[in-house]
Amino acid sequence: MSALLLALLLSRSASAAAFPAPEAMGAFEGNVRSGYAFASLMSPSVDRRITPVARLTLSYLYYRFPDFGGEARVLSPGVAFGVGASWRPDRLALTVVAGYEARYVQTRPTTGEAVARADHGVSVSGDVYFQASSRVALAGSVSYGFAQNYLWARVLAKRQLFPLQGSAITTFATGIDATIHGNHQARGVGAGVFGELSFPGASTSLMLRVGLGREVQPGASDALEGTLGASIYKAF
Repeated sequence: MSALLLALLLSRSASAAAFPAPEAMGAFEGNVRSGYAFASLMSPSVDRRITPVARLTLSYLYYRFPDFGGEARVLSPGVAFGVGASWRPDRLALTVVAGYEARYVQTRPTTGEAVARADHGVSVSGDVYFQASSRVALAGSVSYGFAQNYLWARVLAKRQLFPLQGSAITTFATGIDATIHGNHQARGVGAGVFGELSFPGASTSLMLRVGLGREVQPGASDALEGTLGASIYKAF
C-alpha cells in the first residue's frame, strides 16, 4: 500500500555503517489517476540482532475506479502506528510490523454529492533486503491495510554504478522493479527503473523513479500510463 520499499533501499545504503538511530523517510509514487504519499518515523534497529521496532506513518492515498457514466474518485488521508521486529545480520535485513490504521475516505462519484466516512483496521507489512554482492542488492516488500482492504507489493533489484572501486562521499546506483497494488475497487500492475544517490557520511539518500503501469479491474482501460516516484531517507 505504500512506497516504503523505496525508503527501505535508501536506509540500507545510507546507514550500513552508522550507529543505530531513529529513521525518518518519505516517498511519493503515482500519476494523475492514482498515487500514494507518506512520511514515516521508525525507532532504531540494531545490526546483527532481532530488535523491537515501532513505526508511525502519515499517508495520503488517492485513486479512481469505473463508475456509472464515468469514474469515481477516492481521496484518503490516514495515520498508522505499528510495532514489530527487525533482524539485520551481515547481508540481510528483515522487518515485520503489525499495527492499526485509521483513514478518512472521501468518494466523489461521477454524479451526485461526495460521500465521506472513517475507516479503520489492522495493518501488516513486511520488508526484506539482501545484499547479494558488494554492488548488487535485491529487495521485496508487501503491506496490507484492512481499513480499505488495500494490498501493495513490490520486488526490485539494484546495482551500484559509482564509485567503481572503494568508498566515496557519494554513491550512485540504478535498478528495476515490479509492483502490484489495489483492492476490489481499483487494481493495477506496473514496472519501472530508478536511480539512487546516497551520502553515507550523512546517513541520507535520495531516489527518483519512472515507470509504466496499467489498471486490471473490470471496466478499466488497457492503456499503459506513466508513473513518477521520489523518496528521501535520513537517519538521525
